[in-house]
Amino acid sequence: MAADLRVVEPPTPIVTLDDARRHLAELPEEDEAYVEGLILAATTWIDGPTGWLGRALGIQTLDYAMEDFYADADGYIHLPFSPVLELVSIRVRASADNFETIPPGDYEIDAGGVYPLSGAWPFVSGRNQRVVIRYRVGCAKTVGTPAVWVANVPEPIRFAILLLVAHWYRNREAVVIGQSAVTLPFAVDALLQPYRIYR
Repeated sequence: MAADLRVVEPPTPIVTLDDARRHLAELPEEDEAYVEGLILAATTWIDGPTGWLGRALGIQTLDYAMEDFYADADGYIHLPFSPVLELVSIRVRASADNFETIPPGDYEIDAGGVYPLSGAWPFVSGRNQRVVIRYRVGCAKTVGTPAVWVANVPEPIRFAILLLVAHWYRNREAVVIGQSAVTLPFAVDALLQPYRIYR
């Protein structure tokens, strides 16, 4: 099975510059852009398809491109990095430059994937990424009427990001010379480990 997973709409930051300011206690204005870069680096290290946690945290949109409808015997397609918040579209390549969208009434989603209501997906030739499923994932909850998704990342994960940002801000080299080794990552690992998904 040849499949490709891409982030087409990255998440908003899990922690903000204001969060980092409070955590660092003192942050000169000239260092703010640098700290924003550290927040992005720490978040990227743990979040999404390439992240250490093996899960999506911030609300993000993914494209799952396949050569065919790779599904279980009952037609169920498991979508990576669940829970699935929303399925945006399922498109099938009709020609080199043309996709047809499968009507939303033809399928149903749950937290782990999607299945056809008819019991079978349409036939495709099985090459050149003929099927593209676009969907949103992340740690989120619904609020308001009409309901909208808002980020709901567990507090230990947010705090682990802040610990990394503070550590990298104060220790700007990969190795600290002339000091006893102190393992800060243990605190980060302890906070993140309960949320890690091994694939």
